[in-house]
Amino acid sequence: MKALTVTILLSATLLASALGAESPCAEPKTLTIQQVTYPELRYRLESKFGLPGVCMSYSLLDQDAVAALERRHAEEAFPQLQKQEAAFRAMSSHLGLPTNRKLSRAERLSVYREYKILLCAISIAPQNRDDTRPQTFKFSYIGEQDKFEGTISEKNGIIIERKQPSELNCALC
Repeated sequence: MKALTVTILLSATLLASALGAESPCAEPKTLTIQQVTYPELRYRLESKFGLPGVCMSYSLLDQDAVAALERRHAEEAFPQLQKQEAAFRAMSSHLGLPTNRKLSRAERLSVYREYKILLCAISIAPQNRDDTRPQTFKFSYIGEQDKFEGTISEKNGIIIERKQPSELNCALC
């Protein structure tokens, strides 16, 4: 499995601005699974820009409780993630996990963490809906050191329109 640098975040404003008001990044008390759209494009961006810079938890006061909540959410989320067939295949492949056997708890937790990374660090939205042109997508990618914004498409590849230092100021609380 790939090594993953994960830090701790309290900054709801960063997440809200990057993804909209609701986010699976910090472990919420209740679990809502969002659709992972365009997983192949998300991995193309990761391949170009390196590991995403994602802060996963929001409390150092009780890390054991946060870890237990994350494990519980991983178990609850896993059946829903499996139903997202394209995204599940892409995440499993990226993690080097098989899709044809029952995964261990640790493997299911890895898939859940991968799901959160894909949604928290990378936002993608269709830019054009014209069927006569190749589909182009706007993206925002938060890397470990830089944030990139631009477009991605099959024809033109990845075009960076804006690059700035990443603002992952993960609070210690």
